[in-house]
Amino acid sequence: MTRVLWNARFMYHARGIRAAARYVFLILLLNGCATAIDTHKPAPPGWPVLTVRDNVVTGYEVLRRCYKYLPAHVKLLGGIPMACAEVNFAARTCDIWRARDASPEIMDHERMHCAGKDHPGETWAQDALSSYRSAL
Repeated sequence: MTRVLWNARFMYHARGIRAAARYVFLILLLNGCATAIDTHKPAPPGWPVLTVRDNVVTGYEVLRRCYKYLPAHVKLLGGIPMACAEVNFAARTCDIWRARDASPEIMDHERMHCAGKDHPGETWAQDALSSYRSAL
């Protein structure tokens, strides 16, 4: 009887673990979709040509500068940034802050942000440019 009860508890627990694993996999899959750049959509009208500055800094400095740009679901999963791009329209610069070991794909991603490209479904570039113009 004890063995049957233990097996029933184990099966219930194993089903819960499998369900949790499926949810984590789904979240990671959706995170991959959220971090791609929409290469088909053009930069917002009037997006200026910016001087791109590549700043190689410590992992702590990347975390300090870039963590605020991570989506909430990535933060909840313990994600950390490897790089980010910060645009300064007044100085016509785009600073890429990256860790020493950031991959070339991450660098390409950040350069596309400097060129005014957004993630699918986002309007960050247009919003940033509109805010800058309205403040003039």
